[in-house]
Amino acid sequence: MDFVSDDKAESFNGCHFRSSLEVGNLKFFRGEKYQRLAKFLEERNGLYYEGWDESTIRTIGVTLYKAVKSFN
Repeated sequence: MDFVSDDKAESFNGCHFRSSLEVGNLKFFRGEKYQRLAKFLEERNGLYYEGWDESTIRTIGVTLYKAVKSFN
């Protein structure tokens, strides 16, 4: 979590992956863990009230559930 939090995961520092082209494993994004995270965030209306976008949510999911060494 050091990548996206400066205070041991107490808050999000705003750092995220952003590009006009991304290559990802759809199996990961369609998987149970990522889908639970997406549902959790959606239920809290962060997309609407906080202005989170898909790149922020993907960054949080990848950071939580994938090893940093798997980032390219």
